[in-house]
Amino acid sequence: PTMVIVDMDLPGGGVDRLLGSLRRDPVTRDIPVMTVGEGRERQVAERILGSLGSSLPKPIDTSEFPRTVIQEIRRHTTRTSREVGI
Repeated sequence: PTMVIVDMDLPGGGVDRLLGSLRRDPVTRDIPVMTVGEGRERQVAERILGSLGSSLPKPIDTSEFPRTVIQEIRRHTTRTSREVGI
C-alpha cells in the first residue's frame, strides 16, 4: 500500500501492537502511517512511528482530509527519493 491510515480507537485495542508490527516488519516498515486520534493516542502514535508517521486530530475535517493524505504521500515519496539518491 501507499499509506496505512489507522484509527487510534481501534476496536479491541491493540493499536500499539499494530503500529509496532508495521515498524518491525521489513515489508511494511517504510510505508507511511497516518493515525487519527485524540490527545494521548496521538502522542503514542508519534512515539512509535517517528518520521514515518503523521497524526490527525478527531474529528477529521473531511474537506481537508484528502489533501492531507496526498501531502503526506508526497512528503514520504520525496524523503524516500532523497534517501536512495533519486
